[in-house]
Amino acid sequence: MFPPGRRPVLFAVFLLFCVSCAANADAGTVSVETGGGFHHSTHSECLFLRYQDKAFEIEGFDAYYEALAGGWNGENRNEAVALSLGIMLPWHENDWFFGSAGLGRASRTTDNLGVHFQITFHVGYTMKLETANLTLGYVHFSTGKYFLGWEGPNYGENFLTLQAGVEF
Repeated sequence: MFPPGRRPVLFAVFLLFCVSCAANADAGTVSVETGGGFHHSTHSECLFLRYQDKAFEIEGFDAYYEALAGGWNGENRNEAVALSLGIMLPWHENDWFFGSAGLGRASRTTDNLGVHFQITFHVGYTMKLETANLTLGYVHFSTGKYFLGWEGPNYGENFLTLQAGVEF
């Protein structure tokens, strides 16, 4: 998915981030996420590797840091990395709703994304099964054109996803 020259560098940066975060007493979650595109992203599929680690509390709710690396295929294929901050809203003892927002970088501009700089959103529902997590989510990449005034297209990329993760 990544251009041959960038793969090792992006993977090394992502791995270094994960290892530095895992040094905490409360280690995080590593997960794989995949799904199909819709709206302007039809006929594309995504694959993301995510790392999440607890951050702090916000008004009694757990917050978390998240790193993402991956991409999508199709006419507007792309690779992306992102860092986000999210919040978990408990539903029952072992499941929760969540939402995160962050900043990312896409490897190329496309008909859907007019600049490399991206704003990312990830919302969904997670069920915890012992040390594994299963998530149904929505992922959005956008240039934030209407808020930041970028030039070029801002249709964004949209995916409905399934995610499986392991806590360690």
